[in-house]
Amino acid sequence: MKIGILGGGQLAGLLAQEIAKTEDDLIVLDPTDKCPAALMGARQVIGSPSSEQDIRLFAKHVDVLTVELENINTRALIQLAAEGISIIPSPKTLAIIKDKLLQKHSLFEAGIPTCDYFSENQKSVSSIEELGWPLVQKSRTGGYDGRGVLILQDKSYRLDLLKKPTYFEAFIPDAIELAVMVARNERGDNTTWEPTRLEFDKKRNVLKTLYSPPALSHKILREAKRMSIEAVRALGGVGLFGVELFLTKDHRLLINEVAPRAHNSGHHSIESSETSQFLQQYNILRSKPLTPTQSKCAAVMFNLLGEAGFEGKTVIEGVDLIDGFEHVFVHLYQKFHCSPHRKMGHVTVTGETLSNAKERAEEIQSLISVRGENPI
Repeated sequence: MKIGILGGGQLAGLLAQEIAKTEDDLIVLDPTDKCPAALMGARQVIGSPSSEQDIRLFAKHVDVLTVELENINTRALIQLAAEGISIIPSPKTLAIIKDKLLQKHSLFEAGIPTCDYFSENQKSVSSIEELGWPLVQKSRTGGYDGRGVLILQDKSYRLDLLKKPTYFEAFIPDAIELAVMVARNERGDNTTWEPTRLEFDKKRNVLKTLYSPPALSHKILREAKRMSIEAVRALGGVGLFGVELFLTKDHRLLINEVAPRAHNSGHHSIESSETSQFLQQYNILRSKPLTPTQSKCAAVMFNLLGEAGFEGKTVIEGVDLIDGFEHVFVHLYQKFHCSPHRKMGHVTVTGETLSNAKERAEEIQSLISVRGENPI
């Protein structure tokens, strides 16, 4: 079977490594020659996930189509689905999730707890003032890994710094950030992995480290999984989804955002779960039954981000220093060019307990680094 994916970054590459264990093929559509996924085992077709012509030509050569990121031409996919092309998740679901305001409003209309938001036409409060200060401004489309998000401290901040259109959300102070991966197939069967606790670089809003399992009550973790499944159902979701949540100071859970694909918060599952997020994604695309997702061990995963102050050809240092460590798994994304804070790989450290994994991860983090070869 030929599985096609729009986009050829690390998420497609990690899926390619899973599919390489089967008799099937993964083919990616990406405009950059020798994209990461191609270097991680996928076949590549040069083309743009934004081009209707390129998508149409690509779809002729695959049996099922999926996406790596939300920034794709959903209008073209809706037309292709109407013509009988198999696309997972459905283009209608992708169109809702791609527009963060439409996604937020859909969750609100379905009665799923989320933070208050405001735009002229879709809102949970009657005015922007009701959101209070500080507040969050988001681009409706195109934002990821911290892009397209601004925290506005007070009325003196400019409102024209982000690509329009934008909308506003309430800022949730001192929230614990969690994520739940949800898999749902066409029969309506669903499963989740255990929630993870996310630690972000607050300045750039990019994930630094995740912890599994979080040191939280079973009641909260059960509710996080239940709400995440309900959010995916409310969006008509079939496929693999990353659901981000806030746990507020008064112990309320709020859905933050949903991603219709494999997610950074699920990378640890490759080593720590009975079924990784990528194997489950393959199961869904191949119309196979969902397989168990129980955790086998505790895990800490940290992203390898490009060091600040350097840019250019990728330089990786310290991998040889950690070769002798047990329960340490390094994943490099085969990116030729490194810029500050770019995701270049990740490391998962497993242990019998979370404290064991955290202790080892802290030691490992000081040994490995990725940067560009030229100071800037």
